[in-house]
Amino acid sequence: MSLISDKINEKQQQTSEYKFVTSDISEFMNELHQPKQEFENSESIFDNLPEDEPQTEKQEDFQANPKVAQSTAHLIVTTIDAVIPETMAFAAKQETSDFFKADKETKKELEDAFTEYIKLKGAKDLPPSVMIIILLLVAYGIKIPAMLQMRKSATLQEQNERLRRRVEELEKNANK
Repeated sequence: MSLISDKINEKQQQTSEYKFVTSDISEFMNELHQPKQEFENSESIFDNLPEDEPQTEKQEDFQANPKVAQSTAHLIVTTIDAVIPETMAFAAKQETSDFFKADKETKKELEDAFTEYIKLKGAKDLPPSVMIIILLLVAYGIKIPAMLQMRKSATLQEQNERLRRRVEELEKNANK
């Protein structure tokens, strides 16, 4: 339809009263109040479905592979030694986290403890997607505090530059 015919239809709708398709509302109400039809209860579509087999729990005696346990423990310890020192350095407002990192002996003890724990608990290897997420968080998550410090430093430099320009402007006005 064109724009003109739309406007004409709109005007006609505004001026004319609404009428039901049949004749008036009384006929509609009569139909509405007529007794409802009775229907038989038919079988449900779900009545003829086969019953599910009872589920039995499969118990697996899983002994963690020593290499799997060791690699998982190494990942956990590496994650811990990357995240916690960076967090501590950020909280202490230090530029590097070297002071807070664990030494080789402590890391080895932690790794051995986690390896034994994983073997005892029978934990399976971490899924690849979880390992990737952990590695990405370790690789880039530790840079977040440095980014925040850089951002704060840039903001302070901008404020200092604005103040320096304002002081120069005031000095020029005072010398006039």
